[in-house]
Amino acid sequence: MEHQFTGRRPTEKMVRAKLTELIKEGIKSDYPVVAVVWGENWIEARKDDRGHYYGTGWIKTLSGSDIVRSIVQG
Repeated sequence: MEHQFTGRRPTEKMVRAKLTELIKEGIKSDYPVVAVVWGENWIEARKDDRGHYYGTGWIKTLSGSDIVRSIVQG
């Protein structure tokens, strides 16, 4: 499951909000990977074998690891 941003680069707030929404939906629907994409840039939240999400990828200077960690830790 993914969301495609178009136009101008999304802000950190926009990326965080959309990823939070996708992770919640992914948990309900048992999706192992959710992502936000902006052109050739992307951030994924992947579920590991224990059911915990971790982040990968970048959108400009936004780190998928940092953003997903902050979402999961609350």
